[in-house]
Amino acid sequence: MKKPAKNNMYEEAKEKSLLAFAAAIDGDIDAEVCVVASLPLSEEAVTALRAACAGIGAPDPVFLQASSLDRTSVFSAVEGLDPLVLVVADEGAAALLTEAYREPFVPDSFGFAFGRLYVAFSSFESDLADVRLKQRDWALLKKLKQGLPENS
Repeated sequence: MKKPAKNNMYEEAKEKSLLAFAAAIDGDIDAEVCVVASLPLSEEAVTALRAACAGIGAPDPVFLQASSLDRTSVFSAVEGLDPLVLVVADEGAAALLTEAYREPFVPDSFGFAFGRLYVAFSSFESDLADVRLKQRDWALLKKLKQGLPENS
């Protein structure tokens, strides 16, 4: 978990709220995009997601590895990170977020839940092996741009 460069009372509170989840968080805790995965992502998938973020004008995402978290912890971690948009990497993460937020995170779709835009995949990693699915996934990821500031 990377710490913010500046320090004020809000950043300190954010950092403290995320300490319990430090082992599950990889990346800048102030990222605009949060990728939630129920299983560890391959380097290929991580690279593709970083490239997708760059393609929509967002900095690198923060990754939340939810395999060791229950629904309450996932909710607390995502809300603590407070990203502008979510990328749900697999069905397991979608199910966990659905339980946590009590709103449907439908795999292979674009939606809006608890004040955020999201895209969810059955398995982003598996989709990389199929050209058609990669194109579909990129089309979904591009929709997240509307949830980001224009000058990202």
